[in-house]
Amino acid sequence: MARPAAAAMMLILAIGKIEMRNGFTLVELLVVLAILGLLTGGVLLLAPDRSARARPVAEALAARIVMLRERAILSAAATRLRVDAQGYRFEQRRNGAWHPLDARAAQPWPRGVHPDLPAPEIGFDASGDARDDAELLIADAQAKLALRVSAHGAINVVAR
Repeated sequence: MARPAAAAMMLILAIGKIEMRNGFTLVELLVVLAILGLLTGGVLLLAPDRSARARPVAEALAARIVMLRERAILSAAATRLRVDAQGYRFEQRRNGAWHPLDARAAQPWPRGVHPDLPAPEIGFDASGDARDDAELLIADAQAKLALRVSAHGAINVVAR
């Protein structure tokens, strides 16, 4: 003997009023997949590119060069940036000789980032003016950027 609920369900199915559903339809699954695809695409577009290292290095160095220029003005002494294959360092002219500005001998280049050598010496006089227009090229595996210093002290980073 069939249960009353099962018998009622079979009767309803035979009449066609209620339809039992188990699982999802193909359209529902496709909508969910489309939403997941849009969300994944958005995350990938907003995530930082780990392989492009030259831009943050160049921008940080540009900010430090701005501080170097300001230091030349505030201390009324010439300052300069020296660049080599191992890294870069800031120096100040005192008593007729160049001396490091900080205790570190040089700030090393991050892995995968390198300057194009020979690099120009970027220096500022006591009034904050650069000696000459200078362009330091910084590259990684994907990009080459130019850090430009104009004679009147403007500093910017541009793609090369």
